[in-house]
Amino acid sequence: RVVRYNRPSHNFQGLLRVMISKLASARASSATSDQVQQASGCVFLMRTFLKHMLETLEPEDMFPHLVDERCEKAGEPSQAEDTLAEALVESLLLTLADCKLDASTHWLHLEVLSALTVCLSGQLFCELSSPAPLPLVAAAIGYSGPKADRVVLRLLQSYVVRPAAPAASTGLLRSLGTGLWHLPWHVYSYFFRSADAPLPELADRSLQVLLLLTQHLPPTLFPDGAIQNAFLQSLREVGDASAESSDADAEQGQCRTAQLSFRKLHDAIAASLLEQEGAMVLLYLLLHGNKEF
Repeated sequence: RVVRYNRPSHNFQGLLRVMISKLASARASSATSDQVQQASGCVFLMRTFLKHMLETLEPEDMFPHLVDERCEKAGEPSQAEDTLAEALVESLLLTLADCKLDASTHWLHLEVLSALTVCLSGQLFCELSSPAPLPLVAAAIGYSGPKADRVVLRLLQSYVVRPAAPAASTGLLRSLGTGLWHLPWHVYSYFFRSADAPLPELADRSLQVLLLLTQHLPPTLFPDGAIQNAFLQSLREVGDASAESSDADAEQGQCRTAQLSFRKLHDAIAASLLEQEGAMVLLYLLLHGNKEF
């Protein structure tokens, strides 16, 4: 019904705007627990509806559900820049980069990582050589904002530190169960564990999103060969730092420089190399592109 009635109602676009606003409040230094929970709920609803649309609609039919209805009311043809895709993806990326990571925001970070995975999963239902519009994929891997370095560093730090989930959790998201929690995970399972393995932790999700964001830009989406993947470039430029400063930044969400302890990163990769294919891919990317590593 959401798909059927969204064209006249624009309810999904309204949900996107509310989610963007809630995430902005949640990543503020003065955010309350209620604001964090409300943001988590909005992200959960958004990614649930979005996943259904991506799985059941053709890319051409998905596109109108992302178009800013204000452009339609103006009577202008819908272009890629008229969608809410960039605002949606940027809001998720800014939350990863700027929102503190502790027990109160742990589930919000998990939701944001899952939402980014859903956004990038659009390419699974369409050949990248196809001219079909993929605004969410283009907005994610084509992101050129100033926070790419901080996003990459946060994802690496989460992978290295492996923040533990809070011992007890209440509220809407947890009561809905873990079945929907990792909606798109099975699609990318070849990067990680076998299908009967335990659900991934925040560290595993962080590695998953990092690998998805650092993929090479498909020529059909980015015909300008001069454009580079900002996340891949940031991964190549990450520098070594003392273990103490890296840990402090990871816990406080203060990712101000693209540096972390290479010793700890090496140990984290080595510890999961035999059971995580994603660790092998990350090791290859670092050895192939990062001169300091």
